[in-house]
Amino acid sequence: LTSINNTYYILMEIHINMNKRVNISEICYINNTTYDISCDSILYRNNWIMLWQEKNDYFESQINEIGHNYPDLCNYLNYYIGLAENAIMYVKNALKINDSMLYGISHRRLSSNDNLFYLYHPLYFIYDYRIRDFSEYLKSLFFNNKNINYAIDEYFTHNYISYKEALLLYARLLYPSYFFDLYDEIINNNKDQKVVDNIVSKSNEYEMFLTMFNNYLSNLYGIVFPKVDWLIKK
Repeated sequence: LTSINNTYYILMEIHINMNKRVNISEICYINNTTYDISCDSILYRNNWIMLWQEKNDYFESQINEIGHNYPDLCNYLNYYIGLAENAIMYVKNALKINDSMLYGISHRRLSSNDNLFYLYHPLYFIYDYRIRDFSEYLKSLFFNNKNINYAIDEYFTHNYISYKEALLLYARLLYPSYFFDLYDEIINNNKDQKVVDNIVSKSNEYEMFLTMFNNYLSNLYGIVFPKVDWLIKK
């Protein structure tokens, strides 16, 4: 840090192609080469259960307050809060399993539209389970109508992901961060609530993807992965 007139600056030299899009190999590189490093606890974001429960409580407290101004948004919100509850339960069960899992440099939210400048920018780093970035990247691929099957095959071909990590990955896919991010933009930044239409219109298709991916993991690991009952019945 360099302090100039009580303002702090950081000088960084860039050695990457700033315009190149994030891809699986780059994600794996930064996640896998930074596992189990020491960092300040302020960067940790691995307490998903607490963070997600607090987020749900926050949303539920807002429903009555914003219902008049955003009736459609509130109707959608109940569905996604339910998905988040499923994800919380999935994580709780996964963490009970005695199996390996790696931590690594991650990002709050990694999109398929991000470039390498964002991926390697140190001020955007957090520290979390290494599967976090891929799960968010995969959700972004889905909702941007990009090839998810290729990404899944490439990721599992070039990484050894433990059973416990795969469970956490699936829990992260269950968690509707893609909706909650837009919700915050609408409420806090006055964004048009129609921005969620694309997300909501694909809810059934995404449910099918979750079921497909569960079957994929079951076949890959040779063990039946825990299922979300209502998804199977639907």
